Amino acid sequence: MKTNFLHSKGEKIQGPYVIIQAQHESDGWKRSMTFILDENVYIKNRISELLKYDFDPSLLEEIETFQKNAIKMDDLVRILRNEIAELDKLLIREVWEDGLILKEIIKKVRNIRNNAEYAETVFTKQRLTFNTYMSENIES
Repeated sequence: MKTNFLHSKGEKIQGPYVIIQAQHESDGWKRSMTFILDENVYIKNRISELLKYDFDPSLLEEIETFQKNAIKMDDLVRILRNEIAELDKLLIREVWEDGLILKEIIKKVRNIRNNAEYAETVFTKQRLTFNTYMSENIES
């Protein structure tokens, strides 16, 4: 969903409002990425605990897939965090009024927004699949 901030005349708001919006989104993405990493740690710990105890060896392949997916998600989040850090550096520049820097900020925000949405969607699906699998295949 694209959100454009408009003046009453229908013109897009520029300058400090673009920066303020980008800062709010950046803060939200950082919280989301932290949540994903925390949940990934939880999933990997659950896998580790499962492997410590007796379980059906025929499930090992699926368990390995969940582990690999968690590691891939960690890598994706690291990349996103780096992109967010680069954006944050742009946001604190003193000369952000320069039109080129504003365009670069807008471009980075759109890119990160798309990538963060992708990461959150994939993670949610992976977590749901993992939890469903565990519920259906692991005895209490």
